[in-house]
Amino acid sequence: MGTIYRRGNKLWAKYKGPDGAWSYTSTGLAVGQEAAARKILDLVEAQVAAGRAPEPQPPNPNWTPAPRRGLTVAEWFDTWRPRREKMRSWYHERGRFTAYILPELGSLRLEEVRTRHLTAFIRRLRETLAPRTIRTIYSAARVLFRDAVIEELIPANPCVLTQDQLGPIRDKDPEWRATAIFSRAELEQLTSDIRLPLDRRLMYGLKGLAGLRDCEARTLLWRNLDPSVEPLWRLDLIQTKGGLPRSVPVHPRLAVLLSEWKLSGWAAAFGRAPLPDDLLIPRANDWRQPRREEYSQSYFLTDLEILGFRRRRGHDLRRTMISLARADGARRDVLHAVTHGTRQGIVDVYTEWPWVTLCEAVGCMKIGLRGAQEAVRLPIAAAANDPSGVTVGVTVATKTEGFRDVAPPGRTIAYSCGMCTTSLPLAAQGEAQSRPPADLQVGPEYALPPSEGLKCNTDCHTLREGIRRALEALEGGDLPTALRVLRGLA
Repeated sequence: MGTIYRRGNKLWAKYKGPDGAWSYTSTGLAVGQEAAARKILDLVEAQVAAGRAPEPQPPNPNWTPAPRRGLTVAEWFDTWRPRREKMRSWYHERGRFTAYILPELGSLRLEEVRTRHLTAFIRRLRETLAPRTIRTIYSAARVLFRDAVIEELIPANPCVLTQDQLGPIRDKDPEWRATAIFSRAELEQLTSDIRLPLDRRLMYGLKGLAGLRDCEARTLLWRNLDPSVEPLWRLDLIQTKGGLPRSVPVHPRLAVLLSEWKLSGWAAAFGRAPLPDDLLIPRANDWRQPRREEYSQSYFLTDLEILGFRRRRGHDLRRTMISLARADGARRDVLHAVTHGTRQGIVDVYTEWPWVTLCEAVGCMKIGLRGAQEAVRLPIAAAANDPSGVTVGVTVATKTEGFRDVAPPGRTIAYSCGMCTTSLPLAAQGEAQSRPPADLQVGPEYALPPSEGLKCNTDCHTLREGIRRALEALEGGDLPTALRVLRGLA
């Protein structure tokens, strides 16, 4: 809504033009004629609402502006949605509007929505939904009406409910949260079992060993990893939930996964070595795009089923990391700086933890790699030194996101070029390959001609030997040697 204000001895009008920008014009009236000036402003705003260019005219004493038709909640949502879609939270908010808010309030005009409507809406939700879910729905509605107030479409936000109306913050099942965690052995298997693809094991390591959120792990770039820092490598997170960058120490077990993925896995999947500005774990069928959030949980549930684990959320890996680190001796305030960043208190804002202190909070976790030696010691086929082709032996694995299986489910390949050995998910030979080559025989061993495009990684021998040495050092408790070997690999 526009305003009438004094400028010298004259009254001026301020209003929004057809382009949404503020406009200023003289009403031609003197101070003391505010009522007549308001009528002129109402006429101008009515012309703008009708899509015509405003033409301020002297007021007609008998003229009364026609009532303007306000936007409905659904119409305002359609206008507001494009700017909100740029927010990272939109993926979750979208369903709250389409499933709950718009069916209940969408037909009401913005100026007609009262607190009593919100109270009745929340009361109906409390009959079927969990208290935390109701809070998230209410928060989305509050943002919608808050922005309507900012745009001067309504005078006040009707979302002023308190805990009396919203109910206490608790889980629908009070016993669920205690089970939303992984054991130490389960975390070890999720990050090392070679039945799972290396890229997904690395994703679970980023969540369970570094405490990253899914959105933070999916948007990491290779340049965010600094292996030159001591005593532990450093991950510099730029895109975080709160928008504040933070640095996270890399647990030694996670450093093993990162080294193997950089030197063999990433190159095998995308046909070249990663560059600093490449995504650390990109979409399998497009290295330029981050992985979709909606697929994270579905793949995670699939991997839990493969390992025989009960169903849980991917976010529970982050919860597991915090729980295990505190159980192993990490200080609460230091661990908070690693997983959530700096608190907003003035003392916390002034506090910069030494890197060694942050590393102690992460490095204290006693996590091993189950089956690590099996992951390094790959089987070599009988004809490994055959120069005419590539001989492969079937081991265990699973399909990688975006690729279709070529071998039977739960299979991958380890191959030798006569000089060295490495492994490659069979589906990674080419994303367009949807069925086995004609001469591919499923069995303990089979051979692929070089024409199939299976290329040897020249660094594979160095990689495998380095990882083996690093693992031996870690098993012996020699962390400095393990990190020195891994830095040489990266």
